[in-house]
Amino acid sequence: LFGVIQNQGRMGEGAADGNGQPYPEFVEALKTMGATELRYPGGSMGGMIFDWREAIGPIEDRVKTYARTRNPGQILNYGVDEMAQMAEACGMTLDLCINSHMLGVKEALQYLAYTTMEANDTPLAQLDPNNDLQYWANLRAHYGHEKPYEVTRVDIGNEEDGAAGWRN
Repeated sequence: LFGVIQNQGRMGEGAADGNGQPYPEFVEALKTMGATELRYPGGSMGGMIFDWREAIGPIEDRVKTYARTRNPGQILNYGVDEMAQMAEACGMTLDLCINSHMLGVKEALQYLAYTTMEANDTPLAQLDPNNDLQYWANLRAHYGHEKPYEVTRVDIGNEEDGAAGWRN
């Protein structure tokens, strides 16, 4: 196992273009390194304040979110689907970081459904996003990625032992 961590803003710290497409040179660099797993999102933001629902859908429709207190915020323009496309382009699996500080089990299950569940033909309007996990798989397909992503690991939080972590 040799993994890479990628952040969710600034197009994955320069890994992708303005439309979220991976730069071929970046993909080749990761392949050359022999990385096998991509962890997303990177850093303590992933475990403390990242809401994956703010990082899906068309980039131009995403709202500004705050990475840290007193931070002016940023658009999560390297979101879940962009990150998964990078992993696929590099032949890597995914390690998802679940925000256990702000989000609960329900949101974690929705995130896993969005990334790992098979989509079906049920229209989104007939599904309840609060109570039907199928909604999230179908939403991923609606956004252009029919098949599930290859998720092999899930992290529950990150640096949760700090003053703001759930352990306190």
